[in-house]
Amino acid sequence: MDASTLIAKVRSGVVQVFLERNRERLGSGSGFLTAAGLVTNRHVVPADGYDAVALRLADTNPDDPSSYIRILQADMEASLVAQSSKDQGDFAVFKLTYQEFAGRHTFEFDPSDVRPHCGEQAVFLGFPFGMPQLTAHLGYVSAHHSINHHEVIQIDGSVNGGNSGGPLLRIDSGLVTGIVTRAVTG
Repeated sequence: MDASTLIAKVRSGVVQVFLERNRERLGSGSGFLTAAGLVTNRHVVPADGYDAVALRLADTNPDDPSSYIRILQADMEASLVAQSSKDQGDFAVFKLTYQEFAGRHTFEFDPSDVRPHCGEQAVFLGFPFGMPQLTAHLGYVSAHHSINHHEVIQIDGSVNGGNSGGPLLRIDSGLVTGIVTRAVTG
C-alpha cells in the first residue's frame, strides 16, 4: 500500500483532543480509535487540571461546536482502562463508545515484535499546533532504543506540539507500530 492510499483509508479514525476549563481551551493533542476505545498520550489527557475533554473527529466542521463530543473530567477518568506509568512511556486508553465513532476506521496495533527497520518510512497523523486540519507526515525511522525498559522508535519527521497521541503507522501494513509522544530538537 502506498502512503496516500493508507492516509485516505485511516483518516476517519483520527481524533483531535482538547482539554477545557469553563469551555476555554487549555491545550490540544491527537488520538485514534481502536477496538478498545480512544488511544492517546497520558500527557494529552492528564488525570486532572481540566473540567472537560472535547473530541473532534477529523472530518467534522471545526467551527461547529455541536460536532464535538464533550466528556466531563470525572467521566473521562472513569473510562480509563489502561495507562503507562510515568517512567514507562506515555499512553492512555479510554473505553469510549459514541454513535459518532460508528463506521470509522479502527486502528490495530502490530501484534508482532518486528519493529520498522532503520531507514524505513512511516506515516504519522495528528493535529499539530491545534490546527483544525488533520495532517499526515512521512518520516524515516532513524533509530531504535530503550528508555527505562520502554522501546522507543525514533523518527526523522516533522513532529510538533499537538501531534502527541497520534498513531505511527507502518506503510506496508497500515498497522500501528507506535504512538507519537514528543518532538526532540537539538
